Amino acid sequence: MRLAAGPARGAGPQQVQTHLDLEVDDLDATGALAEETGARRLVGCTEPHEDVRVHADPDGHPFRLLVRPENGSPPSGDAA
Repeated sequence: MRLAAGPARGAGPQQVQTHLDLEVDDLDATGALAEETGARRLVGCTEPHEDVRVHADPDGHPFRLLVRPENGSPPSGDAA
């Protein structure tokens, strides 16, 4: 799991918002479980890879589900 903080998007005063990435073995099963527990998939969000899906929790906070790399290394360009 990777966490990163950055400014929230949108109008008004800037707030710090945590960005949550969850590495999973089965993207379909984990996405279905997330949706069964109240998350919704954000279909308007585009990712350059098929192995990434963006969801939002019931309060609207986004998080990404990423397929876990086979060798356990973070995807290229990402900090550990």
